[in-house]
Amino acid sequence: MKLYLLSENDFRLLFREECAQLEKEFFGTYKIGGGGIKNDGFDLDRFINDQNSETFATILQKILVEKEFTSDQIAKKIASLAGFAPYDKAAIQKFIKDNLIFNDPQKGNDLKLVFVVVYTALKQGGFYKASDIHPNQLLGEWLSTRETGQLRINYNMTNFMPLGNKIHLIVSRYDDNFLSFSCLAKVMDYDTKEEGELTVRDTLINIQDEYIHHHYLDGENVHFLYKSLIYGFDGSRFETQIDNIGFTFEKMKK
Repeated sequence: MKLYLLSENDFRLLFREECAQLEKEFFGTYKIGGGGIKNDGFDLDRFINDQNSETFATILQKILVEKEFTSDQIAKKIASLAGFAPYDKAAIQKFIKDNLIFNDPQKGNDLKLVFVVVYTALKQGGFYKASDIHPNQLLGEWLSTRETGQLRINYNMTNFMPLGNKIHLIVSRYDDNFLSFSCLAKVMDYDTKEEGELTVRDTLINIQDEYIHHHYLDGENVHFLYKSLIYGFDGSRFETQIDNIGFTFEKMKK
Protein backbone atom coordinates (compact mmCIF):
# COMPACT_ATOMS: atom_id res chain seq x y z
CA MET A 1 0.00 0.00 0.00
CA LYS A 2 2.74 2.47 0.90
CA LEU A 3 4.59 1.90 -2.39
CA TYR A 4 1.37 2.43 -4.31
CA LEU A 5 0.76 5.68 -2.42
CA LEU A 6 4.31 6.83 -3.15
CA SER A 7 3.40 6.73 -6.84
CA GLU A 8 0.30 8.92 -6.29
CA ASN A 9 0.85 12.62 -7.05
CA ASP A 10 -1.75 13.80 -4.54
CA PHE A 11 -0.15 11.84 -1.72
CA ARG A 12 3.32 13.06 -2.64
CA LEU A 13 2.12 16.66 -2.72
CA LEU A 14 0.12 16.67 0.50
CA PHE A 15 2.22 14.28 2.61
CA ARG A 16 5.73 15.26 1.62
CA GLU A 17 7.41 14.46 4.93
CA GLU A 18 5.87 11.00 5.11
CA CYS A 19 6.84 10.30 1.48
CA ALA A 20 10.43 11.23 2.23
CA GLN A 21 10.45 8.98 5.30
CA LEU A 22 8.90 6.03 3.45
CA GLU A 23 11.37 6.32 0.58
CA LYS A 24 14.25 6.46 3.03
CA GLU A 25 13.01 3.40 4.91
CA PHE A 26 12.38 1.25 1.86
CA PHE A 27 15.03 2.21 -0.65
CA GLY A 28 17.61 3.03 1.99
CA THR A 29 17.14 -0.12 4.09
CA TYR A 30 16.19 -2.95 1.79
CA LYS A 31 18.07 -4.47 -1.09
CA ILE A 32 15.73 -5.14 -3.98
CA GLY A 33 14.58 -8.72 -3.62
CA GLY A 34 15.13 -8.81 0.13
CA GLY A 35 11.47 -9.16 1.04
CA GLY A 36 10.99 -5.61 2.25
CA ILE A 37 7.81 -5.10 0.25
CA LYS A 38 6.08 -7.96 2.00
CA ASN A 39 7.41 -7.66 5.52
CA ASP A 40 7.71 -3.98 6.37
CA GLY A 41 4.67 -2.45 8.04
CA PHE A 42 2.91 0.82 7.29
CA ASP A 43 2.46 2.81 10.51
CA LEU A 44 -0.52 5.07 9.80
CA ASP A 45 -0.49 6.42 13.37
CA ARG A 46 2.85 8.01 12.58
CA PHE A 47 1.40 10.62 10.25
CA ILE A 48 -2.40 10.51 10.33
CA ASN A 49 -4.00 12.94 12.78
CA ASP A 50 -7.26 14.85 13.27
CA GLN A 51 -6.08 17.62 10.95
CA ASN A 52 -5.19 15.49 7.91
CA SER A 53 -7.26 12.31 8.21
CA GLU A 54 -10.02 13.68 5.96
CA THR A 55 -7.45 14.66 3.33
CA PHE A 56 -5.95 11.16 3.42
CA ALA A 57 -9.42 9.60 3.17
CA THR A 58 -10.16 11.73 0.11
CA ILE A 59 -6.96 10.50 -1.57
CA LEU A 60 -7.94 6.89 -0.86
CA GLN A 61 -11.46 7.44 -2.18
CA LYS A 62 -10.11 8.92 -5.41
CA ILE A 63 -7.80 5.94 -5.86
CA LEU A 64 -10.63 3.49 -5.26
CA VAL A 65 -12.87 5.24 -7.80
CA GLU A 66 -10.31 5.84 -10.54
CA LYS A 67 -7.85 2.95 -10.43
CA GLU A 68 -8.25 -0.49 -12.00
CA PHE A 69 -6.25 -2.48 -9.42
CA THR A 70 -5.19 -5.13 -11.91
CA SER A 71 -1.88 -6.86 -11.29
CA ASP A 72 -0.35 -5.31 -14.42
CA GLN A 73 -1.54 -1.80 -13.53
CA ILE A 74 -0.28 -2.05 -9.95
CA ALA A 75 3.10 -3.44 -10.94
CA LYS A 76 3.60 -0.85 -13.69
CA LYS A 77 2.60 2.00 -11.36
CA ILE A 78 4.91 0.95 -8.51
CA ALA A 79 7.79 0.22 -10.89
CA SER A 80 7.67 3.87 -12.02
CA LEU A 81 8.98 5.06 -8.65
CA ALA A 82 12.29 6.91 -8.85
CA GLY A 83 13.87 4.48 -6.39
CA PHE A 84 13.52 1.69 -8.95
CA ALA A 85 15.06 3.76 -11.77
CA PRO A 86 18.46 1.97 -11.68
CA TYR A 87 16.79 -1.37 -12.40
CA ASP A 88 15.28 -2.94 -15.48
CA LYS A 89 11.56 -2.08 -15.45
CA ALA A 90 10.45 -5.51 -16.66
CA ALA A 91 12.49 -7.21 -13.93
CA ILE A 92 11.10 -4.85 -11.29
CA GLN A 93 7.52 -5.47 -12.37
CA LYS A 94 8.10 -9.22 -12.16
CA PHE A 95 9.69 -8.77 -8.73
CA ILE A 96 6.67 -6.77 -7.55
CA LYS A 97 4.21 -9.39 -8.82
CA ASP A 98 6.23 -12.19 -7.20
CA ASN A 99 6.38 -10.40 -3.84
CA LEU A 100 2.80 -9.18 -3.59
CA ILE A 101 -0.30 -11.34 -4.00
CA PHE A 102 -2.63 -8.97 -5.78
CA ASN A 103 -5.49 -11.33 -6.54
CA ASP A 104 -6.97 -14.05 -4.38
CA PRO A 105 -9.81 -16.08 -5.98
CA GLN A 106 -11.49 -16.38 -2.59
CA LYS A 107 -11.15 -12.76 -1.43
CA GLY A 108 -10.72 -10.66 -4.55
CA ASN A 109 -8.03 -8.05 -5.05
CA ASP A 110 -5.93 -7.91 -1.86
CA LEU A 111 -4.54 -4.40 -2.34
CA LYS A 112 -7.93 -2.94 -3.14
CA LEU A 113 -9.34 -4.57 -0.01
CA VAL A 114 -6.61 -2.91 2.06
CA PHE A 115 -7.54 0.49 0.63
CA VAL A 116 -11.23 -0.17 1.35
CA VAL A 117 -10.51 -1.22 4.95
CA VAL A 118 -8.34 1.83 5.66
CA TYR A 119 -10.79 4.22 3.97
CA THR A 120 -13.73 2.78 5.90
CA ALA A 121 -11.82 2.99 9.19
CA LEU A 122 -10.95 6.64 8.55
CA LYS A 123 -14.58 7.50 7.86
CA GLN A 124 -15.82 5.56 10.90
CA GLY A 125 -13.16 6.92 13.21
CA GLY A 126 -11.02 3.83 13.75
CA PHE A 127 -10.31 0.18 12.97
CA TYR A 128 -11.42 -1.06 16.36
CA LYS A 129 -13.65 -0.08 19.24
CA ALA A 130 -11.23 1.16 21.87
CA SER A 131 -11.56 0.12 25.52
CA ASP A 132 -11.82 2.79 28.19
CA ILE A 133 -10.27 1.21 31.27
CA HIS A 134 -8.70 2.20 34.57
CA PRO A 135 -4.92 1.61 34.64
CA ASN A 136 -5.24 -0.72 37.65
CA GLN A 137 -7.22 -3.15 35.48
CA LEU A 138 -3.98 -4.00 33.67
CA LEU A 139 -2.12 -4.95 36.83
CA GLY A 140 -0.95 -8.57 36.92
CA GLU A 141 0.63 -11.09 34.59
CA TRP A 142 -0.50 -11.72 31.03
CA LEU A 143 0.51 -14.16 28.29
CA SER A 144 0.22 -13.42 24.59
CA THR A 145 -2.02 -15.74 22.56
CA ARG A 146 -1.59 -13.93 19.25
CA GLU A 147 1.41 -12.07 17.84
CA THR A 148 1.86 -10.43 14.44
CA GLY A 149 5.64 -10.54 14.79
CA GLN A 150 8.51 -11.16 17.17
CA LEU A 151 9.29 -8.61 19.86
CA ARG A 152 13.03 -8.93 20.14
CA ILE A 153 16.35 -7.40 21.07
CA ASN A 154 19.68 -7.72 19.26
CA TYR A 155 20.42 -11.31 20.25
CA ASN A 156 23.81 -11.09 18.53
CA MET A 157 24.97 -9.21 21.60
CA THR A 158 23.85 -12.00 23.95
CA ASN A 159 24.32 -15.72 24.46
CA PHE A 160 20.63 -16.40 23.95
CA MET A 161 18.35 -17.44 21.11
CA PRO A 162 14.61 -16.66 21.08
CA LEU A 163 12.08 -19.47 21.32
CA GLY A 164 8.89 -18.46 19.56
CA ASN A 165 6.98 -15.18 19.63
CA LYS A 166 5.04 -15.44 22.88
CA ILE A 167 5.41 -12.62 25.38
CA HIS A 168 5.00 -12.85 29.15
CA LEU A 169 3.76 -9.40 30.18
CA ILE A 170 4.09 -8.21 33.76
CA VAL A 171 2.29 -4.99 34.71
CA SER A 172 2.99 -3.59 38.19
CA ARG A 173 2.68 -0.29 40.02
CA TYR A 174 5.79 1.91 39.56
CA ASP A 175 4.62 5.05 41.35
CA ASP A 176 1.49 7.20 41.66
CA ASN A 177 1.68 8.23 38.00
CA PHE A 178 3.03 5.22 36.12
CA LEU A 179 2.84 1.46 35.80
CA SER A 180 5.81 -0.74 34.92
CA PHE A 181 5.17 -2.61 31.65
CA SER A 182 7.71 -5.46 31.27
CA CYS A 183 7.75 -7.82 28.28
CA LEU A 184 9.65 -11.09 28.68
CA ALA A 185 10.41 -13.52 25.86
CA LYS A 186 11.26 -17.18 26.16
CA VAL A 187 14.91 -17.85 25.31
CA MET A 188 17.53 -20.60 25.42
CA ASP A 189 21.18 -20.29 26.46
CA TYR A 190 23.42 -21.49 23.62
CA ASP A 191 25.96 -23.04 25.98
CA THR A 192 23.88 -24.62 28.74
CA LYS A 193 20.72 -25.21 26.64
CA GLU A 194 18.76 -23.99 29.63
CA GLU A 195 15.50 -22.19 28.88
CA GLY A 196 14.32 -19.09 30.63
CA GLU A 197 12.91 -15.59 30.13
CA LEU A 198 14.64 -12.41 29.03
CA THR A 199 13.26 -8.88 29.21
CA VAL A 200 12.92 -7.53 25.66
CA ARG A 201 10.92 -4.36 26.43
CA ASP A 202 10.55 -2.45 29.66
CA THR A 203 8.59 0.80 29.67
CA LEU A 204 6.60 2.97 32.03
CA ILE A 205 2.99 3.46 31.01
CA ASN A 206 -0.08 5.45 31.82
CA ILE A 207 -3.46 5.47 30.09
CA GLN A 208 -4.93 8.56 28.48
CA ASP A 209 -7.99 8.72 26.23
CA GLU A 210 -8.06 4.93 25.62
CA TYR A 211 -4.37 4.85 24.66
CA ILE A 212 -1.50 3.23 26.49
CA HIS A 213 1.25 5.86 26.58
CA HIS A 214 4.69 4.24 26.71
CA HIS A 215 7.63 6.10 28.26
CA TYR A 216 11.25 5.39 29.06
CA LEU A 217 13.23 6.45 32.11
CA ASP A 218 16.43 8.45 31.63
CA GLY A 219 17.95 9.05 35.03
CA GLU A 220 15.16 10.79 36.93
CA ASN A 221 13.40 12.01 33.79
CA VAL A 222 10.54 10.23 32.05
CA HIS A 223 10.30 10.65 28.25
CA PHE A 224 7.38 9.77 25.98
CA LEU A 225 8.01 7.00 23.39
CA TYR A 226 4.74 6.21 21.63
CA LYS A 227 1.09 5.42 22.27
CA SER A 228 -1.07 2.46 21.26
CA LEU A 229 -4.77 1.74 21.53
CA ILE A 230 -6.12 -0.86 23.91
CA TYR A 231 -9.22 -2.68 22.73
CA GLY A 232 -11.30 -5.79 23.35
CA PHE A 233 -10.69 -5.58 27.11
CA ASP A 234 -13.00 -7.85 29.12
CA GLY A 235 -11.07 -8.26 32.36
CA SER A 236 -9.22 -11.37 31.27
CA ARG A 237 -8.19 -10.42 27.74
CA PHE A 238 -7.12 -7.37 25.74
CA GLU A 239 -5.41 -6.41 22.49
CA THR A 240 -2.81 -3.74 21.81
CA GLN A 241 0.39 -2.98 19.95
CA ILE A 242 3.91 -2.92 21.34
CA ASP A 243 6.15 -1.01 18.97
CA ASN A 244 4.59 -2.01 15.62
CA ILE A 245 3.63 -5.55 16.63
CA GLY A 246 0.07 -6.54 17.45
CA PHE A 247 -0.67 -8.70 20.49
CA THR A 248 -3.60 -10.38 22.16
CA PHE A 249 -3.01 -10.98 25.86
CA GLU A 250 -4.87 -13.22 28.28
CA LYS A 251 -4.64 -12.95 32.07
CA MET A 252 -2.51 -15.68 33.59
CA LYS A 253 -4.16 -17.74 36.31
CA LYS A 254 -2.62 -17.48 39.75
